[in-house]
Amino acid sequence: GCALAASVMLALSNEWTAFNHPHTCFTVLILLVAGLLVWRSRGPTLWRTLLLALAVGAALLYRSPMAFFPPVLVLWETLVRGRHPGQQAWRHAVILIVVPYLFLVPWILAQKAMGHGFVPLERGQADTNIVIGALGMPFALDGDWRTLLEDSGRDDGPGRAMAVWLSETCRHPWRSARVVLVRVKYLIGLHPWVVLLACAGLWVGRKKPGVPELGLLAACFAGIHV
Repeated sequence: GCALAASVMLALSNEWTAFNHPHTCFTVLILLVAGLLVWRSRGPTLWRTLLLALAVGAALLYRSPMAFFPPVLVLWETLVRGRHPGQQAWRHAVILIVVPYLFLVPWILAQKAMGHGFVPLERGQADTNIVIGALGMPFALDGDWRTLLEDSGRDDGPGRAMAVWLSETCRHPWRSARVVLVRVKYLIGLHPWVVLLACAGLWVGRKKPGVPELGLLAACFAGIHV
């Protein structure tokens, strides 16, 4: 009931009043991952694990928010759920950790051929969100994020955004934590009833196969955006 009510409310939201091609296609891929995740949890086999890994790989090739989900899922199943005992465990782990990232090989080769070097994911699209969060600003700004830095003229390659994030987060951990809390509040405020019903459904069905895994997927997807 909670899942049905949340689905109906989300379907009636503004995001679906028009066909927004990039977000709509990515949503379909995430729903495919979610469906296969539940199906696999009800009877884990190597074949179902492979199908799930292929779906995650397709979603990862389209956009990068699924980049860390495979290892997180493996850790969850190993440490929390205690799935796949015995010799089968490593086979499931290898499939989940290796297969999705094989989808990125054509992208990496194409970027290298165009002279961009090693680019496993997007070329800097997330840099602004990463840096301004580390600097204490919750929401994205227009323009070049480098102008916000004291040494704005410096350019030390594509890894600079992560270096700034790491440096500023270590120097000002509470400021970074406050930004995360503001973003979480904003995220919940977009669809508060959907979030409430989703949490209720997660609690009610917490002992059913697939429900905790869906919660893990949602947490990873939301977490990487905040």
